[in-house]
Amino acid sequence: MKRRKVALGVVLGAVGALVLVVVAGLLATLGTDGGGGTKDRESAPAATPRAGTDSPRAPASQAPASQASPGPDPGPAGDVRITSCGVDPTTHWPSAKLTITNRSSKTSTYLVGVEFLGASGVRLAEGAALSNDLAPGQRAEATAGALDQVRERVTCRVTKVNRFAS
Repeated sequence: MKRRKVALGVVLGAVGALVLVVVAGLLATLGTDGGGGTKDRESAPAATPRAGTDSPRAPASQAPASQASPGPDPGPAGDVRITSCGVDPTTHWPSAKLTITNRSSKTSTYLVGVEFLGASGVRLAEGAALSNDLAPGQRAEATAGALDQVRERVTCRVTKVNRFAS
């Protein structure tokens, strides 16, 4: 049984590394137009959306969520809302469920960075979520997860939102 858990961890770690390489490639491809300029792209830090859990063993779907209201035009950061935040009781991997609403006038792809903070405010892990080809006004659910094991209560915070016209 322990061998299976180790094998599962190795496989999932490799998959996570592959996902990071693909996301980095996507960013490199979407970030430039080949002539040194940038495509129609917006990026914004998102320091206010946060959500926490009552227990490190509470499943993400049972975690309470809260969010500060954004200012008049928060840009792409205003398109993302954390709906739950928690730590899986079996794997101890933190995750944040997100709702992404495309408020722009163009079909867009979103890359959202999330950090998972401990009670003292120290970053314990980070993750990302990707949502492709979201039409104007369309809403999508996404999950940002980390492969670092966390054994304490976490607070989730969106750190950056990149919106690319697709």
